[in-house]
This record gives sequence, C-alpha cells and structure tokens, in this order.
Amino acid sequence: MAVTRKKLTLALAVKGGLLAGVSAAIITNIYNYLYFELFHFSLDEYINFPVLTFVSIISSLIASAGYYMLVKLTRKYTFYFNLTCIIVLLLSFYWSFSATLPDGMTSPSGFRLLSMPLHVIVTLCIMIIIPKATDVRRY
Repeated sequence: MAVTRKKLTLALAVKGGLLAGVSAAIITNIYNYLYFELFHFSLDEYINFPVLTFVSIISSLIASAGYYMLVKLTRKYTFYFNLTCIIVLLLSFYWSFSATLPDGMTSPSGFRLLSMPLHVIVTLCIMIIIPKATDVRRY
C-alpha cells in the first residue's frame, strides 16, 4: 500500500507540542509528589508545580517547532529529531551531576534522583507524543 504524506502545518505541530507538554507536566508533577512522599525530600524553591508545568510545556513547544522544521527540511526527520532530543537530554544532565546548583548552593544528596527522571520523562513525552500527534504519515 502506498504511503502518502499529510501536510504538516505549524498549527498541527504546536498542537502536538501542547499535547506532549501537558502530558509531561502531569507525569512530572506526579513523580515530584511521589518522590516527596516516598523520600521526604523536596526542593520546592526550584522544583515545584508551576516550574515543572511551565518548563514541560515550553520545552515541548520548542521541540515541536524543531520537529516542524525537520519535517520541512529533510526526509530523515524522525532520526534527526530523536538524535537531537537525546543530545539535549544528555546536556540537561549537567546540573544534575554538578556539585552545586545554578545559584551556588551545594547540591543536596537526593537532587540527582529527583531531577534526572524529570528530564527523562519530558524527553520521552516529546519523542513519543509529538510524532504521533502530528501524524505526518498515513496509510
């Protein structure tokens, strides 16, 4: 059966980014809550509901704009999109492994286990939901 390409519009890409961002925000906020309940560790001044929600949605919208550009520019858009997401994920681990937080405060002992899965959750939501929500291929 022939594969035809559905025209990807910027509005459809933004819709996919919003869907990925809201999904990531819900999951990361649940993880943050469960982490606090299980380990009684919280960094509310850095990692809280508004911050997790805002960062999840903004990063997903930026990723959806990148996905839109890749679909328009290359045939290997899925490969380049996933590669870019993994590279950004690995770069985002810098502060998780750092001995100090961005404001100079010493990194608490539970910070890595709290922050690294949050980065992975958002990246996975972006990598899975944006291509599925935009559905540029149909059979």
